[in-house]
Amino acid sequence: MNHDLIESLFRTHYGRMYRLALSLLHDEAEAKDAASDIFARLLDGRAALPVGLSDADDPKFGAWLMVSARNHCLDIISHRAVRDRFRRLLTTEPQPTLVPAETTEARYERLNHLVDTVLTPQTRTVFRLRTDDRLSCRDIAKHLHISEAAVYKHLAQATRKLQEHFNPHVYGK
Repeated sequence: MNHDLIESLFRTHYGRMYRLALSLLHDEAEAKDAASDIFARLLDGRAALPVGLSDADDPKFGAWLMVSARNHCLDIISHRAVRDRFRRLLTTEPQPTLVPAETTEARYERLNHLVDTVLTPQTRTVFRLRTDDRLSCRDIAKHLHISEAAVYKHLAQATRKLQEHFNPHVYGK
């Protein structure tokens, strides 16, 4: 791995990547993290530079980094949607109300307990990789050597089982 090349790419392209992330995420801190995370992944080996490119001024690097930043932001947005869906699972009231932090914490603990006890090991693994590690469905599929369709099936199964536990009156339990 060429640290000098990655550093040069950072100096050259970080600003554009940050502005793109900010336009997608609408949060300065999250946009900085998203743009920086691309370079952190390159440095720690979780991502690899495109093969055949070695000049930081090559426009293909810029395009690749912008696509990487966009995809990372889309993963963050998708994770937000999943997180929001599960937060709604925890709320059984028809309208949002102010809930003491202790109650919210207890609900999260209950959710984690249900994830550990109700879901099958494979479904639990997929669920944790998606919600805790913020991996995309494609990355989960690669990591577990299963199809993306299987990942979606496991996530749907996890959602359904958790909904059944949090909303028994809806599911007849």
